[in-house]
Amino acid sequence: MEMVKICFTSEEISKFLLHENAVPDTLLPKAWFLSDISRTFKGVIYHTKQLVSDNKVKPDKEYNVKITLKDSRKIKQFLQYTYEMIYYDGPIVRARIQSTFVQEVLDEN
Repeated sequence: MEMVKICFTSEEISKFLLHENAVPDTLLPKAWFLSDISRTFKGVIYHTKQLVSDNKVKPDKEYNVKITLKDSRKIKQFLQYTYEMIYYDGPIVRARIQSTFVQEVLDEN
């Protein structure tokens, strides 16, 4: 488990907004990419899917994000990792997402 602080600026999200002033779901995995966890991976890792169960994250506000590994497995020549990210505003949960990342591994045989 790791905790990361993150703030999405209005300028940063303005390209993605249509009507409301909220952080789009597609930007929420940014916390994982800023974490020390992501820096432990050697080589290329791909973000393949996400499930957002709640998103009330607003721009220009700092959130604490708890990142937890929920699952890891090897599928053929790929390592797959699923992380849960929970965005906190103090004690209140403002977003909850699960993101899956894959990394190709070469067989040494």
